[in-house]
Amino acid sequence: ELASSSGPASPAVTIDPAIAQGMQIYQAQSCNACHGDAGAGTAAAPKLAGIHGKFDAEQLTKLLKAPTDKMVGGGMAPLDMQPDSLKALVSYLESL
Repeated sequence: ELASSSGPASPAVTIDPAIAQGMQIYQAQSCNACHGDAGAGTAAAPKLAGIHGKFDAEQLTKLLKAPTDKMVGGGMAPLDMQPDSLKALVSYLESL
């Protein structure tokens, strides 16, 4: 039997720690300055929301470490960070 809540209906949201860490990295690295909050995109850079449908985790990791010429031309610098941090960032991007 499922227990029911007696309080107001509010969905319990559990955020994966890797996604939460990735979101902090996204903000700390100022990715949101160009790609927008939650990867919504801006005039400066394309949206990242839904990018998981275009690239898998391995491809995203490679792109972040070695951006394309077009990405570099737009101001994207190669990311040099610890593997766990990069994995967390990719997890966040995949969650968008």
